Amino acid sequence: MMNRPAKESPRARLAVAFGALSIALVVALGACAVPMNMDSVMDEPHFAGVVLEVHDSSILVQVNEGEEARGSSDLMSVSLNVELSDSVTHFTTGDEVIVYFDGTIAESYPAQVNRVYAIVLVNSNANDDR
Repeated sequence: MMNRPAKESPRARLAVAFGALSIALVVALGACAVPMNMDSVMDEPHFAGVVLEVHDSSILVQVNEGEEARGSSDLMSVSLNVELSDSVTHFTTGDEVIVYFDGTIAESYPAQVNRVYAIVLVNSNANDDR
């Protein structure tokens, strides 16, 4: 008599497939949890401009001519809730900045950038040391 392999039930196949999918999902999400740093931020969408107004939780930036983001608006309200902890968040009117963000611009006037990774101070208009 020959031994035949036991036939796998549909429920067992489903359990194996679910387990494999779960492992793949954990691995994929783990790769996304890389801490953000200035090197990784440099590859994100960004625009340069001049700070026109400073508010408690945002700055109003006039986007420089020639910037791709200017196609959405010449003025951007930029959140100061910045994801990169060592980013500058204290500004003065006239400061030149580069804003790194997730690429989403809320179409309003002024346009809004809410998920900000970093704001780099290029040239300070302040007379004091920061």
